[in-house]
Amino acid sequence: MLVLKVKYTAKPGMRRAFRDAVEREKIDAASRGEEGCLLYEYTEPDGRPNELMLDEVWEDAESQKMHCATAHFRRLGELKEQYVESTQLDRYDLDLETMQMSLARRGYIVSIFDTAEEAADYLDGRIDGKNVGIGGSVTLDKMGMYQRLSAHNNVEWHWHLKEDETVQEARTAAMTGDVYLSSVNGISEAGEIVNIDGAGNRLAGTLFGHGKVYYVLGINKIRPTLEDAIGRARNTAAPLNAKRLECETPCEKRGVCYDCQGADRICRAMTITYAPMMGQETEVVIIKKFLGL
Repeated sequence: MLVLKVKYTAKPGMRRAFRDAVEREKIDAASRGEEGCLLYEYTEPDGRPNELMLDEVWEDAESQKMHCATAHFRRLGELKEQYVESTQLDRYDLDLETMQMSLARRGYIVSIFDTAEEAADYLDGRIDGKNVGIGGSVTLDKMGMYQRLSAHNNVEWHWHLKEDETVQEARTAAMTGDVYLSSVNGISEAGEIVNIDGAGNRLAGTLFGHGKVYYVLGINKIRPTLEDAIGRARNTAAPLNAKRLECETPCEKRGVCYDCQGADRICRAMTITYAPMMGQETEVVIIKKFLGL
């Protein structure tokens, strides 16, 4: 499986025109219809008005090579000359079968789903009548897990406060649940899980105090090596979260970590989890889509 994450920086004020041109000329539809294409999806990041993201997943390098020889790919190049200022490409091979075996050898339960909806259905069915804690996660929020689980569980999440509840109270209550859900900032194909945190509740929640922990992630979080996974956590996830939270940090403005010491710094601690913690069943739920930051 070949994964590509493309960031287009459009010329000022031209992002919408570029996106419209791609759709009008059916470049996205034609690409999704190609043999070997598993995902071809454009998104417009909030708070970054000149950026357009393209997420691609291909069965193998040969199918992506055939894509590059098509007329619609060549037309995309022409549109880029007209509308795009710069292009940044992150490309890597991904072997989910090998990764699943690596995680299993480490002691994790592993579940893999084609879509976020299938994964949400699975979690909604598995978690019932429990006290559930959730750590800050764009992935889980986009999946609607708070709304689904709170219908038949007691759910504590500081992103969804109960009446008269403070953020600190919700974070503390989440630490005592039977089940804890989190995503990851990076994970290696060998199964080493990397997370960065500012307040510490998410890291602590995944490490201690629960009968079951679920890590839920899209394939965009996966990297070939531990070094690459740490790099993703520090130089992709942390800057994007700093921008989401409107932090006054160098990474929010420049898109990479500067190991700053400012008051708004959100990457204050980092964990590398090599195996499930003792006495705590842990399941890794992988979704074959790009999800979260």
